[in-house]
Amino acid sequence: MRLTAKLTIVVFVVVAALILIASSISLRFQLSDIEDRHRQLAEKLAAVVPHPLPTDGIDRTNERPSSAENIVQWQVASFNIRFVEPDAGAGAPESPVVPRQSKLAVVERRITTITARDANGGAWLHTYIPVVTPEGQQKALEISESLQPLFDAQRRTLWTALATLAGIALACVGVVFVGGMRLVGRPLERLIEKTTRIGTGDFSGPLPPRANDELGRLTIAINQMCDKLSQQRTQLNEEAAARAAVTDQLRHADRLKTVGRLAAGLAHEIGTPLNVVSGRAALIASDQLDRAETKSSAEAIKHEADRIAAIIRQLLDFARRTPTHKVLTDIDTLCHTVVSLLDPIARKNGIALRHVRATPPIAIHVDPPQIQQVVTNIVMNAIHASPANTSIDISLSWTTATAPGQEGKQLRCASIAITDHGPGIPSHVAEHIFEPFYTTKDVGEGTGLGLSIAYGIVEDHDGWIDLATQEGEGSTFTVYLPEGRPT
Repeated sequence: MRLTAKLTIVVFVVVAALILIASSISLRFQLSDIEDRHRQLAEKLAAVVPHPLPTDGIDRTNERPSSAENIVQWQVASFNIRFVEPDAGAGAPESPVVPRQSKLAVVERRITTITARDANGGAWLHTYIPVVTPEGQQKALEISESLQPLFDAQRRTLWTALATLAGIALACVGVVFVGGMRLVGRPLERLIEKTTRIGTGDFSGPLPPRANDELGRLTIAINQMCDKLSQQRTQLNEEAAARAAVTDQLRHADRLKTVGRLAAGLAHEIGTPLNVVSGRAALIASDQLDRAETKSSAEAIKHEADRIAAIIRQLLDFARRTPTHKVLTDIDTLCHTVVSLLDPIARKNGIALRHVRATPPIAIHVDPPQIQQVVTNIVMNAIHASPANTSIDISLSWTTATAPGQEGKQLRCASIAITDHGPGIPSHVAEHIFEPFYTTKDVGEGTGLGLSIAYGIVEDHDGWIDLATQEGEGSTFTVYLPEGRPT
């Protein structure tokens, strides 16, 4: 509707300007034609009018005049003709209406024409022709014609133009309110509503094209675009679901691989309490213990069994595939669980795991099994990279950091720093450390997915992993987890 009104107003302004310009040019041409005709007739009159003028006017007899005289007599009715004296004083009978113009005609010996108004405000066209009387006097023939008929015609022309403009304006209003609404306004409103729904992701409800014009073709194009977008969204959803399934499988496979490594290290942890259980059970079975000793042995068996159950439960919890669910999690407790799982492997390699608890404890909304897998993967890599008789430190803290590619945006994050004292990571390796399938281990010893999976999990939590390394001094992997809300 607004577009139609704007276009109509532009067309109306252009048409109005053209009509006014044409009317103005027409009026100018009419005035110019009258001046030319006035001059031509004045020259003819000057050639035939005698001096002095007869008192009964040019048309003074009933006899048939010559052709030239007929023209003169026919035109005389609209002219006032008289001889004037340029130097005559004001009020004298021969005083010209425009003394200066008559003087100019006499002095320069040429015909002059000027428009002037009389005492009543009427416009007259005056032409002065220099003449010499039979007595040799320098006079001027003053030929005057009223311009009132011309102005009346011009006024009629102006009113006609204004009436035409008024009609055009009414027609434009009709076009806006009738044609604009039906042909442009309503189709555009439907297109605007459709594009608004497209912006919200709703591609349903194709619009029927109402006419074979530009708006109709635009409607067809938008419908086709919606069909393609819907197909692409379906395809993207399918690909995203497939990618998520593959990612979940890779993460679970990586978790199971870690479980296999943990199982070997936990064999000793389980073996020791099993030996205690076996020995105590044998004592009870020998029937050589008194009541108090039997009770003590039974309590020892229960303690060691609980210890074995706790170890197995931790291992099963780590290996179990669970749907992603972020809950408020104590990161200190989570890291302590990782240390409990990996400590046997670390001690087997002569490495001490040291967990520095945060004060106060750090709790944020994360998926516990996934973050546990992240910390486990990084610590396992640190164990493999560290020489014997060294330590791996796990420290937690609240910090303010800037995510990669988001300079200037500070985030409050929980940071988990895992520091080893190994040989460090060369710069050319550090550049690709988080890429899938990138590994420096021999064939069959690693897949190159551990750190890549860890980085992907942290990205799913809107976080990132930073690496600081120095060859010969060790490396620090810092996991940044922005403070968030449950999802």
